[in-house]
Amino acid sequence: MKAIKESNIKKILITFLWICLGLGSLTLLVSGIHKKDASVCEGYEIEIIGINNNFFIGKSEILEILEKVAGKDIKGKEINKLNLLEMENQIKKDVWISKATLYFDKNNILMVKVEEKNPIARIFSNQGTSFYIDHGLNMLPLSKTHSARLPVFTNFPSSLKVLSKSDSVLLDNIKAMSLYIQNDPFLMGMVDQVDITNAKKFELIPKMGDQIILFGDATNIDKKFDKLKLFYKNVISVKGWKKYSKINLQFDNQIVASVLGVEEQVADSLKTMKMIKEFAEYSARMSSDTASKLQQDNAGNSVSESMILNSIARDDEPEESNGLVLGTTTNAVKPVIATNVNTAKKAEVSKAPVDSKVTKKVAKPKAEKKTEKKTPAKSKVKLDAKPKLTKPKLKSTKNDY
Repeated sequence: MKAIKESNIKKILITFLWICLGLGSLTLLVSGIHKKDASVCEGYEIEIIGINNNFFIGKSEILEILEKVAGKDIKGKEINKLNLLEMENQIKKDVWISKATLYFDKNNILMVKVEEKNPIARIFSNQGTSFYIDHGLNMLPLSKTHSARLPVFTNFPSSLKVLSKSDSVLLDNIKAMSLYIQNDPFLMGMVDQVDITNAKKFELIPKMGDQIILFGDATNIDKKFDKLKLFYKNVISVKGWKKYSKINLQFDNQIVASVLGVEEQVADSLKTMKMIKEFAEYSARMSSDTASKLQQDNAGNSVSESMILNSIARDDEPEESNGLVLGTTTNAVKPVIATNVNTAKKAEVSKAPVDSKVTKKVAKPKAEKKTEKKTPAKSKVKLDAKPKLTKPKLKSTKNDY
């Protein structure tokens, strides 16, 4: 009976001790909470976690976000008046921030830890805009503080945030290509940029050499780059950087390379042959048109025989001056009155007819000079008055009428 009482007393004492311990802990906790609520912020520390210490957002920008929520002069403010959750949400709204954590340490210092997104490629669209993409294919704007050294892709077909299905597939292929190039130091040093064709295939522009590498789509990336490395090792090292204009990696188990200059010569030859063919067709067309016109003219020819004869007669007659044809002989000037060439009647000649042959020879200027030396005097002819007829002196029969 006595033992039972002693055990009950021990249980009561133990229970009482636990109650006292709990009350004491609760008191300390409440007092600590009140003390913390009454304490003020002693300062802040901002830590940004980026890849290779390359930061696309600065500490000053993070501080601006915090001050928008809590107001300026965070240091010295009461801790219970600072909404840490709201601060975190505002920081996460920045496009470059992936995670944000805020808390107070034991010294009442506000600790701000921010983790940036990791860009994996830089893209230039055909509209002239430029942006980065991360692992989640999010479009990230360019930074004012830093420019990342990443593979560059040009001629992307869209700059919209909401992409079509084909553009989304292309963006995923860009991600695969860029990650593979980044993980290979040789490719990072060799590839200058990657152009996207209208067929949404890739063409690599190397930093050395004038050749274009036709890569195709993003299938079998490792095999295509292995073939390229083999070509550079065994062919380019022997033939040189300027030997080839194109290297095609799109075929299975083979590489097709085009020698620089051969394609240009073939293109020039084809262009020349095309020009010759067009000229031959044009000449044949013009000749056929001319033949058809001649046939039509011969069928309905309106030219009479008399017109042709008159034309021939006009060619044989000397030059006219107001209907007056002037002819000279070796010894004297003998005017001959003739009708206009255009009339149909024959010209009447005064008294002695003048030989047409003699008239032709005398009409030449050289003949006149020769006759001047032989004749002692000339008879002047006035066109206004009526000409006087003089009888020529008889000489040899060569000059007779």
